[in-house]
Amino acid sequence: MLTSLRARLVVAFMAIVLLAIGTVLGVTLYTNRQASDFVTDGQSARQMRMVRSLAMYYELNHTWSGVGAWVEQMGDLFEERVSLVDIEGMVVAGYRGGGAGRQQALRDGTPCPITVDGDVVGTLHVWRESRAVAAEEAFLSSLGWSAVWAAAVAAASGAGLALWFTHRTLKPVRELTLAARRMQAGRLAQRVTVSSRDEIGELGTAFNAMAEALTRQEELRRQMVSDVAHELRSPLANTRGYLEAIRDGVLDASAESLDTLHEEVLLLSRLVDDLQDLALAEAGALPLAPEPVPVENLVDRALAAVAPAASRLGVTLERDVAADLPDVQVDRQRVLQVLGNLLGNALRHTPRDGTITLGAESVGPWVEFRVQDTGSGIPGDQLERVFERFHRVDPARSRATGGAGLGLTVARQLVEAHGGRIWAENAAEGGTVVRFTLPAATAESDTP
Repeated sequence: MLTSLRARLVVAFMAIVLLAIGTVLGVTLYTNRQASDFVTDGQSARQMRMVRSLAMYYELNHTWSGVGAWVEQMGDLFEERVSLVDIEGMVVAGYRGGGAGRQQALRDGTPCPITVDGDVVGTLHVWRESRAVAAEEAFLSSLGWSAVWAAAVAAASGAGLALWFTHRTLKPVRELTLAARRMQAGRLAQRVTVSSRDEIGELGTAFNAMAEALTRQEELRRQMVSDVAHELRSPLANTRGYLEAIRDGVLDASAESLDTLHEEVLLLSRLVDDLQDLALAEAGALPLAPEPVPVENLVDRALAAVAPAASRLGVTLERDVAADLPDVQVDRQRVLQVLGNLLGNALRHTPRDGTITLGAESVGPWVEFRVQDTGSGIPGDQLERVFERFHRVDPARSRATGGAGLGLTVARQLVEAHGGRIWAENAAEGGTVVRFTLPAATAESDTP
């Protein structure tokens, strides 16, 4: 069995070449036969015309006397070597070596009986010139041999071209196969050289893009494992330290100590919950229960949830919702989680006496939400990175004040799970603006 793609391609090419050669040989042999038949039919037709002409001569004169000039004229006209033999076997006229006056064997040449009123009055013998016969035979032979040599050259050339073409075509495929095997062994730095713009080139480009994505995902996975371990280490170490201090009697189990332990446990719980939501969202398995929800309801509940923290920090909350907004088709709790993450992040970056504004407006089939603060803003080179997991604009901020770095990442995944998009920008008057869109509820969505 032909398991190699190269072998199958070579066999396919050779089959096509042999089919073409067979077709050409068949056409050549048929043409050769037709040419031979054409020559033979032409000679027979000429002989029949000469016989009919001589029969008319005899019918008019009732004798062969004086027929020599007639025979010479016909022989010259048809370029044939001829002799006219009477019923007694005597040559009475001839042309080109078929002279009269000698006995002529009837078997020489091609005998053509001449009949008048049903009686044989003579025989016309026709010889073909040896040079003409040799030329015709040489022509037909050369035609056949030319076809044979052409077939041999075509077969050899086809085999050579098939081997060269398959080698050149399959070389990038072999490189892709080797690179894929190396990647399977964990060597993700494999790339292939793309030297064409055909389908093989597109395959190489797609492979390189896949390799880049896998490398990036592997880096993100390693970074995530490192970040998770780093994020868990501090609250666990703090909790362990407090518990050991209380056990050893160094620290009293006071309400303040228990509150500190409770805060560390809550931090761990939020981190685990965020990681779980993030994993589900990235896997496309995040459960959503979309329903038509009034925008005012989402805005009011989100602001009410952060109002105590804002009052404690001395930050003013403002509401800027356009009138007559359509409902949004969303999972209420998930959108409140997004707003809570964005408002909590804004509170951590807004100084005392600052302002946080939560707004919403209609943009085509979408409703665009806006969380704007009056903080210091985000450096331009980090605007695209603020939604990456465990990323902090200011690495010096503690986890207590800077969060775990998952809030914006979870927010992005939840918004995208609803079909919207989220982005950050710096406001012209200072501070940061985070915007995201959610689909407006249609008339069909309102019906059960």
